Amino acid sequence: MSARDDLVTAGLLGLRRHPVSTDGMPGVVGDVVRSLPAADPAAALLDALAVGVVARRAASVPPRPAAFAAAAPPEDGRVAGPAATARLTALLARTDTRGRALLTAWLAAAAERGVVAPAVVLPGLLDLVAAAKGTVADVVPVLGARGRWLAAAHPGWSDALARRTARQAAAEPGPDEARGAIIDPAFARRPAPERAAQVAALHAALVQGGAGPDDEELLVRALTDRAASVRHAAARALVDLPGSAFARQCEDRALALVRSERRALRQVLVVDLPEPDDASPLLGPGTTGGRRAALLEALVAATPPHRWEEHLGAAPAQLVGRTVDGDRDRELHAGWRAAAVRTGDARWAAALVARHGADPALLRVLPLAGQVEAVVARLHVRRSARAMSSTDVEELWDVLPTPWPDAVVDAALHWLLTGPPLPSFWHTGVGDRLAVALSPDPTTEARVRAAAVRTTDRTTTATLQDVADALLVRRQMLEELA
Repeated sequence: MSARDDLVTAGLLGLRRHPVSTDGMPGVVGDVVRSLPAADPAAALLDALAVGVVARRAASVPPRPAAFAAAAPPEDGRVAGPAATARLTALLARTDTRGRALLTAWLAAAAERGVVAPAVVLPGLLDLVAAAKGTVADVVPVLGARGRWLAAAHPGWSDALARRTARQAAAEPGPDEARGAIIDPAFARRPAPERAAQVAALHAALVQGGAGPDDEELLVRALTDRAASVRHAAARALVDLPGSAFARQCEDRALALVRSERRALRQVLVVDLPEPDDASPLLGPGTTGGRRAALLEALVAATPPHRWEEHLGAAPAQLVGRTVDGDRDRELHAGWRAAAVRTGDARWAAALVARHGADPALLRVLPLAGQVEAVVARLHVRRSARAMSSTDVEELWDVLPTPWPDAVVDAALHWLLTGPPLPSFWHTGVGDRLAVALSPDPTTEARVRAAAVRTTDRTTTATLQDVADALLVRRQMLEELA
């Protein structure tokens, strides 16, 4: 019990039931109480309580630092000029999504040109990181020597930078740490999510070419883990481990389930379902519904796409275009899609996109020319209430590097102007995306303003005018940072 609690208890129960002395009070309260004139115990108790209340309200005097920090070092980078500083100050004051997008563009452009933020805006930038509204990767390059000095001198800013940097750097354990954790005899006693994370970290190392000689043995051991999530993570890792026995077994099993037969004048694919295997680690812990169909898809996904060309004797486009007997085309094509994405097979990705349309995961496998062709083709499909939503379009746009090629700009404007007007709540997201993805050159700005004039929908007109204004702002930003 603290001295204050002791006094409060005495005040509530009375000194007879809870006698207490005020002579030994610690700190500033004790100093003041001992300096008061002598009084009876009850009066002394009330005096001590009153002094304690005042002391709490007044707080305590902060301790003096042992030594003052060294002066800020001279700035070693090119400091933004007055116009760029004014622009950055205005962007920091904005709280809307467009303002945040333009702020990110300013930070990226400044970092690319070796420009650092002036001292006057450094607190605002550091507050942005501390409030989790800006990423460390965006802000740190423009802090400069003085910004780093200021962050180190302020506990709130230094802690925020350290926390967010550590969180980004340590999102996953490294391969050596993961190997050591799996080998540790205590591994089996750790929580299932932690065990799955260690196996996933080893998987990530394998994908990046960091396989070790004993990794297959470690992962095979994890296949017998009591948690389905750990077994599934180990199975995925073994599928990506070159030459693993588990991967070969999956491939052989998948190839045995699919064959090509001639029916009348055409070749068709005949697909058999695998035997029931509820314990298969290829099935994730959340697998529901038809488990045999899910296992078929998982086995096909575990097989490198080129093996199907060897097994069935045809090119990707021919195989994807063939009729699948028994209504198993969904599982077969979904497995091919997953395998193409996993292995980065551009030929299979192109064949699947040609058959099923633009798919963000498959588009990321294609070269830029293939991405542009697929996105443009999809955007030129007339938009209807059911055909394609704003969310679908934004997922495709995320695949493309910025600034977009002219063909994509024209297709995006065509998509926005044709078909029924977008719901008003979609305009903000579409406008924000166009504002940062289009090139800020005068020609692109003029094309957007011309499109705004052509539409009869007032909301679309306003959105395109806002986008054109944002392109103008971005061009001015680049001129100010030059």
